[in-house]
Amino acid sequence: MPSSVPFSRLWPRHRPFGLVILQLGVFLLGFVSVVGTHAFVMSRIDELERYYSNEQSRLMLAEQINLDLISIESKFYEIAISTSKRRQGQIRDAIIEEIHDSREVLGVLEKGGSYQRVINVNLEYHEQVSDSIVYKRWPGDSEYVVEVIDLLPKLAEIERRVDELVGLVSLREDHRHGKRAGQYVAVISDIKSYLKQIPPLFRRMQENTNKIHAESILRFNELDQLNEKRRKRYQVIEMSVSAITVVLVILFGLAISRRVNRTNKALGSAIGRSEMLKNEAEEAQRHNAVINRILEVSIQGLPLQETLEKVLEQIVSVSWLKIEAQGSIFIADNNRRCLVLAAHHRLAPALQEKCVRISYGECLCGRAAESGEVVFSSHVDDRHEISYPSMHRHGHICFPVRSAGQLLGILNLYV
Repeated sequence: MPSSVPFSRLWPRHRPFGLVILQLGVFLLGFVSVVGTHAFVMSRIDELERYYSNEQSRLMLAEQINLDLISIESKFYEIAISTSKRRQGQIRDAIIEEIHDSREVLGVLEKGGSYQRVINVNLEYHEQVSDSIVYKRWPGDSEYVVEVIDLLPKLAEIERRVDELVGLVSLREDHRHGKRAGQYVAVISDIKSYLKQIPPLFRRMQENTNKIHAESILRFNELDQLNEKRRKRYQVIEMSVSAITVVLVILFGLAISRRVNRTNKALGSAIGRSEMLKNEAEEAQRHNAVINRILEVSIQGLPLQETLEKVLEQIVSVSWLKIEAQGSIFIADNNRRCLVLAAHHRLAPALQEKCVRISYGECLCGRAAESGEVVFSSHVDDRHEISYPSMHRHGHICFPVRSAGQLLGILNLYV
């Protein structure tokens, strides 16, 4: 048997073949490394996207609870000012339905699942769009269970309080129809005291939902930072692989970069949407606050003129409406077919004198009364028949106020 040939003598003769084999091995190793790196990166990015989508769902569920609470609180005041037992029962049933809706949302937050959200797109024709919000509870995830446990008994308390309020309002109407003045006044006092207990209850509940909202925003920021750290780590891995197989690393690196950029844009969009939802909730709260103040004025038992002046003051104080803080309220005298100035805010003295009584069809307010439709003018035109020499340029919007087909008055605002 021939003796073994030393490697030092074989290598010079077979070097080209050995280099080809080595290059092929490096190529295969680089290809496998690039494919493995790409698969790993995609799995991590997909995981971040799943977390992002889940956090967005949690944020929308918290916003839904907040919107339900805002609506329920406003309906308490609707019950208080309603004089119809049938209407009081309808409002009470609507509150119970919204409480059940909130419980359903809390159940999804606690255990995971899907919530079917219904959005009204046209109130006049009752057109609605449904949107499914899917939320997943990860194994060992105990976040927000405390908030759910704290909110559930408060919803039960709201159910109890709405029934108590309906009972008080029903008793008030019985005394009113029975002309029992003393008992009627006493029940009104009880209702006022009862309504003062409602805002603190809802503030505590909204603090819980705001905590969920704040925690979701923090989670979005954490995901964004985590994504940034992982992206840098991936770049280091890609640079190492590119030293072996430059072309493949560049091709797969471009695919990874596009995917990372898409994820960053998605996360940026999520943060922007969360801010938009937050602004919408804050705007709804501001609208609700104005409505509540107007409702509070309406149950204070003030004389009609003082009530209208306070209501008008609240309307023109709405800072997010692009209007001048000027306006007036007219009461309709349908027998004489004219409008009587009942309240005004910063109305020029000359107009206060000329607008004491306006016939139907006269000027913008009279046209609104005669047509029963909103009249708008962006500037002073020939329809503006009542004026004075030094009157500054402005527009008008006149809203007819109707009930049961009968004109009650006109709300006039400067624009």
